[in-house]
Amino acid sequence: MKALINNLISIMRTLYRVLIVFVPLVLILLPADFFDHGPTVCVSKLLTEAECPGCGITRATQHAIHLDFSNAWNYNKLFVIVTPLLVWLYITEVIESYKYYKRWEHRSKY
Repeated sequence: MKALINNLISIMRTLYRVLIVFVPLVLILLPADFFDHGPTVCVSKLLTEAECPGCGITRATQHAIHLDFSNAWNYNKLFVIVTPLLVWLYITEVIESYKYYKRWEHRSKY
């Protein structure tokens, strides 16, 4: 039973690492205006019909990823804090994923 649990944990970690690396790549491939249309997902706006400080941050970040800073600024000015933070977190996770892969590769040789 313990081996099964360890295998499941290992699979989940690997899946997490794969998603962390590839989800931002998918966002880069999507057009900048992909999230501009459609229903809101903001709980605050759905319940109170008032915009919260985070409203528009997804659209702003998507435009910033595509270097469309004027539209990003119009959607949410906090993108100047959020986008660099997300880039830093992404780079950190890619480095950790690389280290994880190297450890896993090293273990599988023996």
